[in-house]
Amino acid sequence: MKAVVVHQYGGPEVLKLEEYPDPAAGPGEVLVRVAATSVNPIDFKRRAGLTKDFYPINFPGLMGVDIAGTVVTVGPGVEDFSSGDRVFAMAADTYAELCVVKAAGLRETLFNSTLILVGRFPGDHHWPVLGDR
Repeated sequence: MKAVVVHQYGGPEVLKLEEYPDPAAGPGEVLVRVAATSVNPIDFKRRAGLTKDFYPINFPGLMGVDIAGTVVTVGPGVEDFSSGDRVFAMAADTYAELCVVKAAGLRETLFNSTLILVGRFPGDHHWPVLGDR
């Protein structure tokens, strides 16, 4: 898959679009094809190394916390989601074509909106507006 990979701390120039291994959904997890993510203040602070004492990047690593997309596969034990569901969440490593998300933190969109619009809402405080299971 293509992903924005970081090999060292620094400015925007350390963000590189590269091939990166595809993740796989494990027990209780869902593999999501990313339609949208967002850039948050924590992302540029992490990239710059300002959070390395408490929220480091394991190089080479990915960044990003917000995601909207479509379910590709579900891991063992996941019953609330299936392939094709349109979903959003806070997750990890969302600057990529594919992202694994804990099913417990995933929500299905309940209205007919573009996933790009849904992906721009940071955090879980929008779940009552956007949808909930």
